[in-house]
Amino acid sequence: MEEPKNLTWVNTARRCSVSARKLIANADHNDLYSTGISEADMEAVQLWCEEHKCGRRVSFDTFQFRNKKELAFFLLKWS
Repeated sequence: MEEPKNLTWVNTARRCSVSARKLIANADHNDLYSTGISEADMEAVQLWCEEHKCGRRVSFDTFQFRNKKELAFFLLKWS
């Protein structure tokens, strides 16, 4: 399975959790905007989490972790 590209992770209101955003550059205005994330993008991340026992998927684009150490491990891989 191919790893997703251009994913950015933002903190959520839940403890030790992040949500995915895919940012695309707008050439006309020199800025970034969010676009849709596919299920294939999230499946690759979910499979990695299951394989490494690091976090769990709690909604379509959100992953939650047991502690900040797990979260840091995840972000090292996917940021």
